[in-house]
Amino acid sequence: TAATLATLFGLVFAVAGAVLYAASAGSLFAAAFGGFGALILYAALGLWAGSSRVAANRGGVTLQRRLLGAGRSRRVPAEQIEGVALEVGLRASSSVYWDLYLRTVAEPRKRGRRPAGVRLGGCIRDKQEAERLAQLLRDALGL
Repeated sequence: TAATLATLFGLVFAVAGAVLYAASAGSLFAAAFGGFGALILYAALGLWAGSSRVAANRGGVTLQRRLLGAGRSRRVPAEQIEGVALEVGLRASSSVYWDLYLRTVAEPRKRGRRPAGVRLGGCIRDKQEAERLAQLLRDALGL
């Protein structure tokens, strides 16, 4: 899975940073490798232990994000919502993982890799499941 690959990739860089530090190969290289490994391991932690909860009705959408029990909430009123969209979020080997976005009038359109809007959830492996979730949101919002 993507979480396993991210964990292994992060461990490789973290261990390489520790080995470089122990070999006195230069603290800049050790810090760069170790820091990159730590960043990838943090992302892997989000894949393993992170969660998103979405509640939608005609009044709007409430999004709760959690990582190991701690998190935050965000409310988007219905009048700010333009639609619900799917985007390719991650490609790992031959697998594609889908992200679910809430298009809003408050978020400016962006050019580049990240789509405009609020990311409701990600790493949905099955496209049909992602499409079903998007349709459930549209139905709940009356779009």
